[in-house]
Amino acid sequence: MAGITVRHVALANDIFSYEKATLIHGSPVNLIHVLRAGGTRDITSAAIEAIEIVNHYVERFCQLETQLTADPGLTEADLSHYVYGMETWMRGNVEFSVRNKRFRSATSPFTELSHCVPDIGDRPDPQ
Repeated sequence: MAGITVRHVALANDIFSYEKATLIHGSPVNLIHVLRAGGTRDITSAAIEAIEIVNHYVERFCQLETQLTADPGLTEADLSHYVYGMETWMRGNVEFSVRNKRFRSATSPFTELSHCVPDIGDRPDPQ
């Protein structure tokens, strides 16, 4: 499950960072770029496939979660905290990426990132 979590975070980041990393800085190390490299996919179909790949990791994570049993050295509470940590890492990565100015741009090929919710820095400090 930890490996699935890491893959989800990394590949979701590829979706959010496509414009900045690949279109602006020319990095070929990006899932959407790799899916387009054969020249048969347009950006929309490559993005859809990338999202499907990322979503598959969530589905697999959920399947494995239903099969978990506590190791003799772990309590159910330990296991629950560990799973919760991975879930919040995946969700937090997506939430942060959507809200952070780093990936929002008026020129983004993805409308969702060209005009979305205020970024984290736009909110008042809760103190």
